[in-house]
Amino acid sequence: MPRGLITALVFAAFGIYLATLTPTIVTLAIRISTIAPENKTAGLGVAIGAGAVLSLVAMPLAGALSDRTRSRFGRRRPWLLGGTVVGLAGLTVIGLADSVLMVVTGWAIAQAGYSAGLAGFLALIPERVPGNRRAKVSGLIGFATAIAVLIGIAGASELIAHPLAMMAGPGVLALVTAAVLAAVVRRGEPPVSGTPAPLTGREVAGMFVVDPRRYPDFGWTWLSRLFVGLGMAGLTTYATYFLTDQVGFSLEDATARYATATAITTPLALVCFLVAGVISDKLGRRKPFLIAASLAVAAALALAAVTHTFALFLAVMALFTIGQSFFFTVDIALAADVIPDRGQAAKGMSVYQVACNAPNSLIGGVGGALLAVGGGGNYPLLFGTCVAIVLIGGLLVLRVRSVR
Repeated sequence: MPRGLITALVFAAFGIYLATLTPTIVTLAIRISTIAPENKTAGLGVAIGAGAVLSLVAMPLAGALSDRTRSRFGRRRPWLLGGTVVGLAGLTVIGLADSVLMVVTGWAIAQAGYSAGLAGFLALIPERVPGNRRAKVSGLIGFATAIAVLIGIAGASELIAHPLAMMAGPGVLALVTAAVLAAVVRRGEPPVSGTPAPLTGREVAGMFVVDPRRYPDFGWTWLSRLFVGLGMAGLTTYATYFLTDQVGFSLEDATARYATATAITTPLALVCFLVAGVISDKLGRRKPFLIAASLAVAAALALAAVTHTFALFLAVMALFTIGQSFFFTVDIALAADVIPDRGQAAKGMSVYQVACNAPNSLIGGVGGALLAVGGGGNYPLLFGTCVAIVLIGGLLVLRVRSVR
């Protein structure tokens, strides 16, 4: 493992997730609410859904192509850097947008780019990080992600009047941190010999899937992540609108209050990310942490269903943060543990990432439909449904056999 790799991975995670999560959580909602306030819920659903659908295709495709790449710059660096450049271009389009269509187009471009960048990034975890340090590294990445979310939300609340800076700023940081990681992984990069066989139609189709019959543990890990992530997305995607519709804040106040809630819960997230990774690696256990985390998330969503005050929303966010932090930390390590083929690490981790991204595609349609029941604003139905989905996802991890 090259010197400085863990530090570079953590900083790159900060940059990339700052650029990808800030729009999903807050800035897309701000841009669409500003451009088309009368259709904000539908517009946000279309934007997030379209971008996520494109990501579902781009991520595994880029991962498989990264595994096949033979260049003087290695297999991962071209995708890591090229993807973040394209992602920055997409965020710039959103910052300049004057219609929902431009926002949707920009987010689709950004998702395609960052999917390629993440394909190169995620492959480095099973390839370059030893197995007994993966949960710790995952925890540090989660730590960086929590900081990214905090800074992203706080920055958005300050830059509402400057949409280009609000959108493109995180993209610039993502590109800088990706460049640093690319420089570090150049040292000690494992050689890859031989020329890949010409692509066939069957091989192209195979880029998007890992056969769950041959690799059942990976299949159950994937499905568990999909379900739990979908339940989580119900809160993270609609939190800003929840604060305006249920608690009664204006858009500006809701954004600021969400930033406050994130600032309050971030120290808790940081502790959870670090503790979960260290203990999971030390005990050599994954499943107990994932089940407990799912229960915590489900409890937070159940509380959100009856929340009408900001004080109670803070309690929801605290409990949600504990569960989310533990789950994200240990689940990435579990995926790296059960990846089918180390020689195709980018493909395996990219297919896993589809389960991470798919909830953003599904929640736009599912969440919008649930909220519309009964005349609109049906947050109890949305969050109640998410509780059931998360509990199912937590139970599915019990089917994994090769990891405790």
